[in-house]
Amino acid sequence: MTEILVVYDGRCRFCRAAVALLALWDTQRKCAFLPFGTTTADIALSAIAPHERASMLRVVDDVNIYSGGAAARRILDVIPGGPVLSRLGLHRLYPPVARHRRLLGRFVPSVPPRARAVK
Repeated sequence: MTEILVVYDGRCRFCRAAVALLALWDTQRKCAFLPFGTTTADIALSAIAPHERASMLRVVDDVNIYSGGAAARRILDVIPGGPVLSRLGLHRLYPPVARHRRLLGRFVPSVPPRARAVK
């Protein structure tokens, strides 16, 4: 049962690798993943100006749109073991990681954009 939609930069090598790991970690399939620019992602993010949508990680649930570190925290809320990591402050790593994602992308394998159907 999907609870959240994770919208990410499908052109970013690091982002694609991170989403691939999250998809493996999400054993209960609580997350759907779509890259920015897909029709479903654009509809889900319609409350955000088009030129700002792809500026950072976004998570959409039934009520809210979360961005950046808040989006990372929302992901941790639904994956196994994630709430413990959230309490430890793991989501606070989002800003420095996001600032250096192009550099970090050099150290991860190339992974195609991932889409898990939204139900």
